[in-house]
Amino acid sequence: MTDDYWIMLNVDSRTVEGTNKEYLDAFVKKHGEDSDVTRVRIRGLPPVSGEDSFISAIDVDNAIIREVSTDNKYAPSVICVDPSWTGGDEFVIGLRQGYVFKILERIQSNDDDVRMQNKIAAYEDMYMADAVFIDEGYGTGIASIAKAQGRNWRLVPFGGKADSKEYLNKRAEMWGRMKQWIREGGSLPDEKALRTELITPKLVPRVDGKIQIESKIDMKKRGARSPNIADALAISFAFEVKKRDRMLDMYYDIKGKGVTKDDYR
Repeated sequence: MTDDYWIMLNVDSRTVEGTNKEYLDAFVKKHGEDSDVTRVRIRGLPPVSGEDSFISAIDVDNAIIREVSTDNKYAPSVICVDPSWTGGDEFVIGLRQGYVFKILERIQSNDDDVRMQNKIAAYEDMYMADAVFIDEGYGTGIASIAKAQGRNWRLVPFGGKADSKEYLNKRAEMWGRMKQWIREGGSLPDEKALRTELITPKLVPRVDGKIQIESKIDMKKRGARSPNIADALAISFAFEVKKRDRMLDMYYDIKGKGVTKDDYR
């Protein structure tokens, strides 16, 4: 990088002669390639999180060490999916039940809608999920295949209209609800990538006062990873979810009518 007065360079310590490569590799393995501490101490890059981060590192760290009561099993459960077709982004399938979130699978970007639909359907049945929410961006084909098989999964438009007037769009609203969930008692897996993704997006100031979250495009421009896992968790807050009456579901299946309840669809 250069301007009228300075020539700026960044140097990765692992490429410098005389440094302890074994120690540096262990450091990166422990903290993660994209963590702020690695970026500053090893890679010679500025941190991606800061005081203007929408979700604070303290709140996320508290959620990682937090234990939740087993009563959580009675809460509604949501399979949440952030698909990816191309590039280096991940295809993420997660599960949130009440105040607990778990990552079910992280897959390299994949455009095989049939295979991905089968994976999601298997998780839906395994966990007897009350709802399945999928990012509309790359999830339309997957949801269409599921519908043909009698499954009613809901597409989530990240750029759609928010239910609350305080948010710019659906994405900001979901992240706002996720932030509140983390503060109020949410439990997160000890996953370095998820921690980085949650604390990276910045709050974008607006004249009208609406809450806006930094876009994925802008995040990538400043060297941050795409928040695929965090977006999967955020998707679970798109709509209200109620426990399904599975006895009623079975009744309609026997009658050949399919499931007609629409409490979560």
